Amino acid sequence: MKLSRILPLVVGSAVAGMVVSGASPAQALDWTWSYTGTGVNAAGTFTTNDTPNGSGFYTISAITGTRNSNTINSLLGAGVFGNNNLISLSSPYLTNGGAFAYFAGGNPFNVSYSSATGWRDSNISVTFTASASTPVPFDIPGGATIPTVGSLFALGLMRQAKKRLAAKTLVVNPVVS
Repeated sequence: MKLSRILPLVVGSAVAGMVVSGASPAQALDWTWSYTGTGVNAAGTFTTNDTPNGSGFYTISAITGTRNSNTINSLLGAGVFGNNNLISLSSPYLTNGGAFAYFAGGNPFNVSYSSATGWRDSNISVTFTASASTPVPFDIPGGATIPTVGSLFALGLMRQAKKRLAAKTLVVNPVVS
């Protein structure tokens, strides 16, 4: 097969390999949170998306932890208790009127914030804190480097083949008119 026919294929593969290896996969933020109040002590972790919405809030997608020694079983979907499952990096953390809800010990609990009443766990006043981990901004999976290295190797071989072909087709006795 002629080099000119495989050149676009090899170059295209090399470029595709470099693009794929340079892509940054979506990250999730892990948060630690806790709150305490009269008769209530809860703590655990959230998982959110890694990009805030236009107002600076992240969407909570999963929750783990305990509330008064009961394991938190699941995050309730947005809208169950008027909750929106949004959180921000700075206090008051939750949107005004916003909240997250979960099941623990077979019972649903709603954690909310209001500028008028502060943080609440159902009807109990609580002190709430949260902090997020920092995602690795350009995490490249190890397998993504293989296509790039392979593509660069193929480009090197192609260059050698081109030089050999050029050396074989040198005009030894040029036609002079």
